Amino acid sequence: MKQQPTYLTQSLRLAAGLLIAGHGIYRIVILKQYTDFVSTNFDFLLPEGALSEALIVMFPFAEFFVGALIISNIAIREALNLGVFLTIVMMAFLIVSSPSPHIIYHLSTLAVILWLKQLNRIVAFTSSELEKSN
Repeated sequence: MKQQPTYLTQSLRLAAGLLIAGHGIYRIVILKQYTDFVSTNFDFLLPEGALSEALIVMFPFAEFFVGALIISNIAIREALNLGVFLTIVMMAFLIVSSPSPHIIYHLSTLAVILWLKQLNRIVAFTSSELEKSN
């Protein structure tokens, strides 16, 4: 017997997924402005060349993909881990260059993802304990 996630867990997962995927879509829509912004503001952190340009362009797509995985509840543990990684990388770039109000979005996103990871562990642990008892 598998324990079903609570309404709160499902709502939080959907909200976090929509927030992350929406942020990725927004960046994809304004991709040229986004790449110019990153190239200009973080040029001292990134090496010159096509590889760093490719990484800059891939970041919004990775963010959208993580959000879509969280929404669809596919490979949720891996999606949450990747979400934590992407958020920490974005926060590090913001902190190193010049702290801005965007850090509030990333801090709140990180808090929600970490909370989801904890809820996911509890549901998985409870499910495994229920399976052992049956």
